[in-house]
Amino acid sequence: MGADEWSAVAERSAVSFRCRTYWGLYTVKGQFTQCEGWLSAVPSPRLELRVRAASIDTGNAKRDEHLRSGDFFGVETHPEVIFVCDDLVETANGFVACGDLTIAGHVSRHEVPAQLELLSATRARLHARLEVDRTSVGLAWNGAGGMIKNRVVVEIDAELAAE
Repeated sequence: MGADEWSAVAERSAVSFRCRTYWGLYTVKGQFTQCEGWLSAVPSPRLELRVRAASIDTGNAKRDEHLRSGDFFGVETHPEVIFVCDDLVETANGFVACGDLTIAGHVSRHEVPAQLELLSATRARLHARLEVDRTSVGLAWNGAGGMIKNRVVVEIDAELAAE
């Protein structure tokens, strides 16, 4: 890629998600508006993403307040969602980032398929998509007997700048 260290450009990066709700009849979409990330090539490949959990925005203030509560992210005691990749495996379509995802104090191991597109000698675009069972990462609250489906799709689209 050229440079050894890359950082996400905050204003050109986004972490979005979608989850079926109302017994699968409606999809809630949202994003985290504050995130930062790094990619380094030396001494060994490493990728890290940090998201301010309180920056969640689904377009519904009451729902966002509930998502920030202890029923979900518990932002008072767990202000960040963190993914730390300790192994990058090259594939035919890009790479797989293998690492630990920490949400509300729960740590789980994930393999995240990703693509990296070199835009110039100092810019790159990272795109990753993760499907996660929210109950496996500590987000188990579910009102009205199954109202919220367990599968959440998370997409990361980040512009990286060489340091």
